Amino acid sequence: MFFPSTPAKLPLVRVCTSRDGSNVSQEVKLTETRAERDLQDSLAEIFSIIVTLDELEKAFLKDAIPEADYTEICERSLKQYKSILTDETVATAFVGLEEFKAEWDVCLP
Repeated sequence: MFFPSTPAKLPLVRVCTSRDGSNVSQEVKLTETRAERDLQDSLAEIFSIIVTLDELEKAFLKDAIPEADYTEICERSLKQYKSILTDETVATAFVGLEEFKAEWDVCLP
């Protein structure tokens, strides 16, 4: 597949606006400091572990994954989860599983 490399051949990007007329395609800085970025990265990692464990459980219940693989992946994921929560800042922001799921809109059992 060919992608043009010269700016003249690239399509124009439209600036999107919301109903109130504000620019919604504007770059937004999510964190101000390295510590904030590290915290967000850690919380994102916890989020991904929760989702992964849920999908892994579904696959195991359908016999789509062998028990040995299921056990290995679960143990590794739980070790990562616990390791991330050893950081006091992350643990404070995390609070607990139910609070985390509510705050980050995690719709899993």
